[in-house]
Amino acid sequence: MKKLLVTLIFLLMIVGVASAQSTTYVVKQGDTLAKIAGRYGTTVNAIVQSNAIVNPNRIYAGMVLHIPTNYRVHHVRYGDTLSELAVHYHTTVAAIRALNGLTPSTISYPGDILLIPPPSYNYHAPYHPPVYHPPIYHNTYVVKHGDTMLRIAAYYGINVWDLARANSIYNLNRIYTGQVLVIP
Repeated sequence: MKKLLVTLIFLLMIVGVASAQSTTYVVKQGDTLAKIAGRYGTTVNAIVQSNAIVNPNRIYAGMVLHIPTNYRVHHVRYGDTLSELAVHYHTTVAAIRALNGLTPSTISYPGDILLIPPPSYNYHAPYHPPVYHPPIYHNTYVVKHGDTMLRIAAYYGINVWDLARANSIYNLNRIYTGQVLVIP
């Protein structure tokens, strides 16, 4: 039993190492581990551990760091857009483009593979105001010569203002012969 447990732990460690992804980054003047971690959606501690850094406050320009990442892989399907992918994965179009080396004129095709950066902590989903769907009416009336809104409303036993609202009529005197009115 003990041997099985040790084997299982070993296999889990291998799977964990195999699934971890990293990228390399060359430190530039003025960089800090916090800035680099923020740019790649990881933590300072993860970079420190991945690079066996003794003092996190002592990095220098030209230093090559292995940045542990948790990028997702997305297989492009017909109809995918970067905007929709950004919303779905809680990131930005700019972050997806930067990670994949895409320009605004780059076209992705079904079957292409895109790396998706981790969710951005400053990501704000676009606001979509609620859409008004007018009620669907099945009764209509074609205005005849001499008709009035009051007479049509009285005929159908409805309030004249409900009739006007259902037809977006703002002046009760502005109906014309042949006009199709919806009867709510």
